[in-house]
Amino acid sequence: MSIQLMAGNYWAVQYAITLGVKDPEANVFLGTLLDNLEKTKVKMSTNEAITDDVVGKAHMENFVTNIFSKADEEERSKKATKATASKFLAASIFMEVLRCFGDLDKEVIWYLYYR
Repeated sequence: MSIQLMAGNYWAVQYAITLGVKDPEANVFLGTLLDNLEKTKVKMSTNEAITDDVVGKAHMENFVTNIFSKADEEERSKKATKATASKFLAASIFMEVLRCFGDLDKEVIWYLYYR
């Protein structure tokens, strides 16, 4: 499991918990997902991006800006496709994942919105 997928799954579980999901099937799914995340965390225990929130946040910020940059370059060069829209969507979803770590850094916000 990639670090990005793991972070995305973690965010999904966190969000679902805040919603107070009452559906028994959904809770079984969330429990299974959480168990899988914990197993993956143990397997990746030597990876600083998993064990250190600061490193994990930096990794995710780099990932988001990379995806966003590719989509932005395609759009600015008038070569946008459906895949470009998917890249923008993916970047926005991963930005939401970053909220698990707190507010976005000012540098990331500037890069994504004002460059």
